[in-house]
Amino acid sequence: MNKNQKIKIAIIGAGRLGTTIAYIIAAKNQDTIKIVSISSPTQKSLDRAKETLKGFSNNITFTRDNKKAAAEAN
Repeated sequence: MNKNQKIKIAIIGAGRLGTTIAYIIAAKNQDTIKIVSISSPTQKSLDRAKETLKGFSNNITFTRDNKKAAAEAN
């Protein structure tokens, strides 16, 4: 991997743990790591994740489709 290349992360599961992990990664504001997508089978979890990450979620895809979330990280 190139030293300047960003690591793209998909969070599969937007429950409390997934959202907390996403928040910590986003709050670190590292140039080398970027959350590109978050998925959850329930809209309630996605809505909660959107609210928690609203200051960081400019380019994050929130979806109920795990395959789509994973594809965003490739």
